[in-house]
Amino acid sequence: MGREPVYAGDMNAIDNELHVEFNANHRPKIITLCGSTRFTHAYQLQQLQLTLRGWIVLTVGVDVKKVDTFLGITAEDKDRLDELHLRKIDLSDAIMVLNVDGYVGESTQSEIVYALQHEKRIDWLEPFVSVSQTSFYRDGEVEGGQTLYRNISTREYMTMLCERYDIKDENG
Repeated sequence: MGREPVYAGDMNAIDNELHVEFNANHRPKIITLCGSTRFTHAYQLQQLQLTLRGWIVLTVGVDVKKVDTFLGITAEDKDRLDELHLRKIDLSDAIMVLNVDGYVGESTQSEIVYALQHEKRIDWLEPFVSVSQTSFYRDGEVEGGQTLYRNISTREYMTMLCERYDIKDENG
C-alpha cells in the first residue's frame, strides 16, 4: 500500500492525517472499529479514546458470541449484522483494526478487504498480524496437524490481501 500503517499508540498521527478537530462547525471524522468481539476491553478502550479525541465511533451493535444462546440469534441474523457492519464502514472515513496480539479472524479479514476495495483508510491497534502459513502461502507446512503461524507487518498483510483479492492500491 502507498501509506504506512498508523497504530493506535500514535493517535496524534491519526488525528493529524485526517485533520480531526473537535469543533462544532465541522463534521467530525467517522471511524468503524473492526476485530474479534472476544476483545471487549480493546473495543471499549478505543471507543473511549477516539470519542474523547472528537471522532464519531461506529462499532459492533451486538456481540453475537455472548447473546446468541440467550436471545436466539440465528445464522441469518448474524449475516444481517455482518452486512450492517459493512454499511458502517461505508459511512466511515477510516476503520481501526483491533488486532490484539496480532489476531485477525476471517470476519475481520473480510472487513479489511471491503475497506480496501472501498478505499477506506485502515489503521491498526498493533503493528503486526499473526497469519497461518497455510492462509497465504502455498508452501506453508502443517506438521502433525498443527497450523504454523508467523507474524508479519500490517503493511505486508495488506499487500498480500491486495494481491489475493486483486485490489489495486493508490500506486497502481
